[in-house]
Amino acid sequence: MDGSRATRGEPEPGTVSFYDVPVAAARRMIDDVGTHVVESTEFDLYGEGSSLQEALADFAGHLNDYLAYVVELAETGGATDNELRVGVRLATRLARVHESRQRELEERGVIGTIFEKAVRSRRQRGQHIPITWHPAQPPTTSQLLPV
Repeated sequence: MDGSRATRGEPEPGTVSFYDVPVAAARRMIDDVGTHVVESTEFDLYGEGSSLQEALADFAGHLNDYLAYVVELAETGGATDNELRVGVRLATRLARVHESRQRELEERGVIGTIFEKAVRSRRQRGQHIPITWHPAQPPTTSQLLPV
C-alpha cells in the first residue's frame, strides 16, 4: 500500500527504525484532517505531525518520554511488571541502535554517540537522528523485532 493513501480504516503496517535499526513494529496512516500518524502495534506509543517525518520525530520524543517515565517509576518502586517489561524491551532495542551507530562511527573514524544528540529538544532531535519508516514486507515485522 502507498503510505500516502493509508487511513485509519486501512493503515500501512511497517517498522519505525532509528539509523535503520528496527525499534518498533507500527502502522502509519493519514487521518481525516491530513495529520500523519504513526502508532506502535507493540507499545502504547504514537507520533503525529503534518508530515511523516514530523510524526516519526514525535514518536521518538514520546518513546524517550515513556522510557524516562518508566525509569522514574522503577527507581521509586512504582513500576508495574508490564511497564518494566516494555521499558526493558525498548531499552534493549535502543542499545542495539547505539551499538550499530557506534560501530559505524568507529569505522568512519568519527567519535560521538547518538545519545549526545538524543538529549536535545524533541524538535531538534527529529532533525538530527535519521528516523525512518519501513513498510512491512515478509517476514512480518514481529519476526524482525526480537526481545
